[in-house]
Amino acid sequence: MSRKDAKDGRTFDEYSETWDTDPHVLGFSKCVRSLITSAAWWPAKDVLDFGAGTGLNSLPLLRLGAGRSCEYVLGVDVSEGMVAKFRAKAKELSLGDSAEALLARTDGSNLNAAITRQFDLVLLAFVVHHLEDADVDNILQRLYTLLKPGGRLVVIEFEGGGDRQHHTQPDSAHVHGHGGHEGHAHAHDHAHAHAHAHAHGDDGGHGDHVHTWFSVASLEALIGRQGIWAERATTRFKADCPEDAAGGGNPQGIPEDCIFHVAVKAEGASSNF
Repeated sequence: MSRKDAKDGRTFDEYSETWDTDPHVLGFSKCVRSLITSAAWWPAKDVLDFGAGTGLNSLPLLRLGAGRSCEYVLGVDVSEGMVAKFRAKAKELSLGDSAEALLARTDGSNLNAAITRQFDLVLLAFVVHHLEDADVDNILQRLYTLLKPGGRLVVIEFEGGGDRQHHTQPDSAHVHGHGGHEGHAHAHDHAHAHAHAHAHGDDGGHGDHVHTWFSVASLEALIGRQGIWAERATTRFKADCPEDAAGGGNPQGIPEDCIFHVAVKAEGASSNF
């Protein structure tokens, strides 16, 4: 696969070798798990992690203790390397049939044929900002059919001012500077902005990368414009984002502004539209 990262051109297959040791990645995953497990509706029995990477966000949810753990996790990713690491980790943890992984097409077109069960929770953690709006619609429709009635879609994203914003930087850029955002610093290089997202597009190996941040309103509009959700709720939060192993990420230690959006499928809803 040729999906590349703006930091040094490595593919996510290559990044899978060091993903689980990157403090930046680990910090965001810890925050994701805390948000999910502190929600009033947790625990969820069956979890689909779309953009799962090596399973940092979802595999620990199987090991929280009696009455707090989920029972099954399906990790979905477009990177062969990430999926391989997810499977190896699940085997190492002796999770058996409670954890499985699926290599997805970038448009999600193989999801419904490959997945035969429904889920209480579908997680997209820092994934949507890598998708074109049309792909968001397509993937959300497919994920909707995989949710049980009353199930929840959780979308976690970076927050920026105004409408959905596209910030372009050269392939070789290694960004540690900060632009204004509600009075404090806020910027990413693509490797770190992508720390928990794997529904990647293909940059063709050269050129510029486009980063997308959301306002609360723009994310809510994007997720809700199909009118398929019974109810939705949004929480704003700040995520700690330490430096990565190479000294990148957020050396100033300033928390990232993020959005936690939950959409609920109606009880008794059909699995289809």
